[in-house]
Amino acid sequence: MKPTLPMNPTGWFQVAWSDEVRVGQVHRMRYFGRDLVAWRGHSGRVTVMDAYCEHLGAHLGYGGTVVEDRIRCPFHGWEWTEQGRNHCIPYEDRPNLGKRINTMPVVERNESIYVWHDVDRRPPHFDVPDVFTGFASDGASDGASDGETTGPQDYYPLCEHARLLDTSLELHPQYVLENGVDFAHFKYVHQVPIVPKFTRQEFEDPIAFVDFTITFDERDAGGSIEDIDSGVEALNCGVGLAVTKSWGMIDNRTVLATTPVDDSTCDVRFSVWIGRREGDDRDHSESADKHARGVIEQVEADLVIWSHQKYASPAALSRGEYPGFTALRTWAQQFYPPADTPSTASTTSSQEAPA
Repeated sequence: MKPTLPMNPTGWFQVAWSDEVRVGQVHRMRYFGRDLVAWRGHSGRVTVMDAYCEHLGAHLGYGGTVVEDRIRCPFHGWEWTEQGRNHCIPYEDRPNLGKRINTMPVVERNESIYVWHDVDRRPPHFDVPDVFTGFASDGASDGASDGETTGPQDYYPLCEHARLLDTSLELHPQYVLENGVDFAHFKYVHQVPIVPKFTRQEFEDPIAFVDFTITFDERDAGGSIEDIDSGVEALNCGVGLAVTKSWGMIDNRTVLATTPVDDSTCDVRFSVWIGRREGDDRDHSESADKHARGVIEQVEADLVIWSHQKYASPAALSRGEYPGFTALRTWAQQFYPPADTPSTASTTSSQEAPA
């Protein structure tokens, strides 16, 4: 069902994994209703720009080539820089300084490529969190010695077995965002033995912090959630990016990214890093792959719901659900262009009071 929320939010959105755009490679994509190309220059930097040459409109993703840190059009050889400016016209003595291809701000982090989207083309005003160092609890509290911090060296590298890509789904990034405060769904979608308890929901614009106690161990069934010694910390960075860290269970870090393709669909990417066993310096572990697969299966269960969901506004929230959903929906308003925010884009006053 086509989402009723605006599909043009401001923020950082994942458009590829790093290994999909190697040095000298041109990668085609379509996001935010625009045909785009990503290419990596010989310096190693990634550029994301509109796909069409400003000369006569050739698509740079079909035959375009990377020359040093420029992209060359396959039609007439015009070369364009990382800033989208014309560098040369091979059959003229000077470039066309009046033409420029639109580019998007890019951040490459945690083996992933993100672009900044803003309909008014304002520059980024917040950053992409690091999945290894972005949590306040990273450091000695993770069992490291004083002064030692967690980093990518403590996790197996991201591989195909630890990634999920689901494309052209009729869902909205906010469906995914709201999942993080929906305590009741864990029991029915994820089959947890005890309903989780949320221990933190704070907003430091533009980041929303949501922490909760949870267990997947059936041996805890019949006990009290207050006795559980495991849980999840989550950072929501805008509406399109959620980063999590587990504690008290299999050590994992995840990134869940939802990126609008057009006014109806999104692509969803999910990345899982599993903590290394002590003394294991291999790049691959069958045990880690198995654990990553288990985490991915939990997201796949959510995707079945999200991709067939109708956004409810006002929502018939229960008394316990009301505070979490209302606070999150109110916070999310900041990422939508004011002129394009419809009544369905959630306000505190639009929420139906709990029964």
